[in-house]
Parts: sequence; structure tokens; C-alpha cells
Amino acid sequence: SEEFEEVDPSADWEKWASRGQDLSLYYAALIDPAEDGRGAVRACLRAVLDGVPVPAPPHNARLIIDYVATALEARGMGLASLLVSFVTRAAASLSPPANLYVVATEDSCVYWMGRGYVLEVSERLNARLNVFNDTHLLRQAGDPEDAGDEADLPRRRDQPWAQLSAAERRHASRLGFTPESWDADEWGGVPLTWAESQRDAAAREAAEAAAEAEAWLP
Repeated sequence: SEEFEEVDPSADWEKWASRGQDLSLYYAALIDPAEDGRGAVRACLRAVLDGVPVPAPPHNARLIIDYVATALEARGMGLASLLVSFVTRAAASLSPPANLYVVATEDSCVYWMGRGYVLEVSERLNARLNVFNDTHLLRQAGDPEDAGDEADLPRRRDQPWAQLSAAERRHASRLGFTPESWDADEWGGVPLTWAESQRDAAAREAAEAAAEAEAWLP
């Protein structure tokens, strides 16, 4: 259906796969047995497992919900909530239990916060788990603390591309760098920590908007 065609699973998985080998995909779906083919899918949830079943120190096992959709004609029936509840129970049943996260768009944050999620402010976790440019990383309140891994947090641009770690290259690519533009110092030494990169991106957008508005002035 059109609801499910808006997402490109292969392209999205490439973003996740670039984060490391400890990640795997997990799908949960509600199927109408009276229907055949693609039309039988009433609702679908996609999640990413990180460090399941055995997390690599120092981080915890994690389950990240990154996509939930319900067919238009099945909305309002609580199907999305049913899938979220199922996945929540699945995460709790693991040994050890997995911490729950969501990559949420601005519009959907209210829904998730109403279900007990809060904004994740850890730079390390955002660098690893917030793989999209238009989402916020939320975590389930009350989950055990997860300090993340410093290896996922890129350092400042103080060395050539060839000397960057794999995590640093992934993060630089998310910011739009290529090996050539990085070594050419195109951005004048933009720092690569998550919080600073977010701030710099916002500053560039504000500057572009101001320049565009000025162009329209008489």
C-alpha cells in the first residue's frame, strides 16, 4: 500500500549497517488472514537490535524502533499500539533485557513521550543510534543507564580522512562530507561531536534563510 511504499528498507538499512556489525533487523507485522499479498499487511513495525543477544561492553543490549505504520483503512483500531506493546515485552524478555529507544520525527515525538519516552541527550548514543537527519532519539524512561561507547563519538577534524576511525568516517558522511571535501578542509574545521554538529547545521540553515530573505528585499 501507499503507506508502506514511502519507506525504502534497503536504503534505511544501509544507514544502520554503517554503524557496525552488532546490528540486526527485526520486523513485527499484523496480517489479515482474509487478504492475500501486500494488502494483507494491516500494520508494520521495524526495529533494529543492537548487541542482542549478547551486548559488547561497555554498552547494554538495545532495541531501537525506527518505523511504525498502519494501513489507512486500519487506523484508529489501536494496531500500532499493539505492535509497540509486543516489542516492548519482547525487549523485556531478553536476557539481559534490552533498553528501548525510538528514532522519532518531530511530529511523532508527542506520541512517544505520551508512552513514557524521553529525549536521549547522550552524544555517544546519538552518534550511534540516530541515523536519520530529521529524527530525534528518544529512550524509554526508567531503563538502566547506558553510557555508550566513546568509539562511536567522532573527534574534531584534526586529521586527514585516511586517519579517521570507521565511526568518525560514518559521522562525517552523515554531515555530507566526502573524503575529498574533508581533506580539502571545505568547512573550515567543523567539529564532529554530535551536539556541535547539530548546532553548526542549525547555524548554517539560519544563515541561508537570512540570505534568501535579504535577496527578496527591495
